[in-house]
Amino acid sequence: MIKVFFSLVYYRIVEYLHVRQAIFFSVVFPIFLFVIMTSLWGNVNVDYSNFMLTGVIGMTIASEGIFSIGQSVKRFYMSGMIKYIRKMPFSVLFYMMSIVVAKIINLMVIIALMYAIGIVFFDCTITPMDIVNAISGLLIGLTLFSFIGLVLYFINIRMESEKSIVHIVYLLTIFVSDVFYSVGDISVVIKTMGDILPLNGILNIIRYGIYDWSILPWAVIPVCVFIILIKKIEVKR
Repeated sequence: MIKVFFSLVYYRIVEYLHVRQAIFFSVVFPIFLFVIMTSLWGNVNVDYSNFMLTGVIGMTIASEGIFSIGQSVKRFYMSGMIKYIRKMPFSVLFYMMSIVVAKIINLMVIIALMYAIGIVFFDCTITPMDIVNAISGLLIGLTLFSFIGLVLYFINIRMESEKSIVHIVYLLTIFVSDVFYSVGDISVVIKTMGDILPLNGILNIIRYGIYDWSILPWAVIPVCVFIILIKKIEVKR
């Protein structure tokens, strides 16, 4: 079974590498954004390069969680592939876990690449604790945003219009959170919105190793809602 699991993980990674759009939005675009923003503002504030680096890492985790996993799982249901997976000698959960593990490996490589670029070209600093915080933020953040994405994609599984809802939620989360700059310097209202949404909590883990209770509801509510949605879909089918 272990061999089968790693074969599934390998297949998911290879599949990911063959999708140019996925490579662009998860690797090329975040690195481009980091390089441009840090080149413009890094000389003004010596701490900005580290701030921007961790912000882009958090943004990438949110993007991969919301868009990638939710979309993949929905595709299994809509295409009918889920029926074939159930006939295989392993559970659906086993197959879904291979998707998550493959995504974690992809993100670890992307984060390592971002840190390498930051250290070589922008004098970013990194300590062993920074690595621990980044991995912790990755695991917690990917879990939270994956279930948020699943809920958004499964609210009405037969409609394509949910894509616009997913994009709106994602962009709202990015622009009210401390990804590119401290939004609290601009507006207290925007800061409050950002603190309610989960990305600031993940950024606090990545940057400072601070675990805020504000992310706890985001670890519980989307999971419960997704379970309800899945049960409704199963009953209808």
